[in-house]
Amino acid sequence: MLDLTEALLGLVAATSWDGGHGLVHALSGAIRVATPFDAGELAVAQPIEFRRWSLTEDEQDVVAPDLLMHVGVAGRPVRVDDLPEVVDFTHTQALMRQRGLQSLLLFPLASPGGPEGAIVLARTFGWAFAGAPLGYLWPLARMGGLCLERALALSALRRKLDFMGDGEREHQGSIERGRRELEAARRELDGARREIETSQQERDRLRCELGTCQADLQRVQAELDAMRDEPSARPRNGRPFGS
Repeated sequence: MLDLTEALLGLVAATSWDGGHGLVHALSGAIRVATPFDAGELAVAQPIEFRRWSLTEDEQDVVAPDLLMHVGVAGRPVRVDDLPEVVDFTHTQALMRQRGLQSLLLFPLASPGGPEGAIVLARTFGWAFAGAPLGYLWPLARMGGLCLERALALSALRRKLDFMGDGEREHQGSIERGRRELEAARRELDGARREIETSQQERDRLRCELGTCQADLQRVQAELDAMRDEPSARPRNGRPFGS
């Protein structure tokens, strides 16, 4: 069996912001060194139901909330040596019959600063935990509860930071999109300005041509007026009439 201090330090080292999965794996290994079990779970009280982590590959519930709440009220380890001992907890007894379990060992997680819940161990035969080292397992369970509380808090903090990071990236993306749209608008404005300048130059050219045309018209009109004012009483042969 591991030294208790070493086992407790192992739980602390496994505490991370992974939702408690690393801690549960370390806790399962430390418990199995002290006492074998066929099924097990870590259950934490939530506002509506218990949140559970399996200590084995089987994800089915080991006990029902009726027995979990009883362990929380008792505030001490509870050992069940055979099915008749849980006759008052009908839902738990039904689960044990369904899974073929006969023995239970439950440790409350409640400790200062820790969550409410329990660690549940089970075996398929009776009196399996009669010689279990409670002096080793109970401190392990209490430390497991504290570490789980920290792991869940770290996980919530990480989700918050990730959300804030996503918001910041989205904000930066919005700024970049706005910058690109502004640049596109500036390019369109420059193009429109060039078109206006070209139109003004064309208008000035046309105005100049119009002025030239008006001058030509005035000149032609003056020549016509001059021709109209010249004497027209001349004979066809060039001599004056009457000579």
